[in-house]
Amino acid sequence: MPSQPGKKLVLVIGATGAQGLAVIESLLKPCEEHTPSPYAIRALTRDPNSRRAQELTRRGVEVFPGNTPVCIYYCPSVGTPLAELSPRQAHLMIFPLSHEP
Repeated sequence: MPSQPGKKLVLVIGATGAQGLAVIESLLKPCEEHTPSPYAIRALTRDPNSRRAQELTRRGVEVFPGNTPVCIYYCPSVGTPLAELSPRQAHLMIFPLSHEP
């Protein structure tokens, strides 16, 4: 399923965990004007065949298998080295996959 044109593409790592699901739920909510969410979501999970992953797929989320055993040390869109963030802040970060001009 390709990403949706005109939407901001967001990668959620650990998408089927408690925090990941909460982040995705928030991103998929309609805007205050009752227009659809402006986000297209790609979800990274260890088991794309799990019940939670399948539910995300039904909601239009692109689900990919994967695990992140290696830390990402710097995210230019945030501008802060992850070493300066608490483990909780680093865990809950959202990384945009595309930038608008």
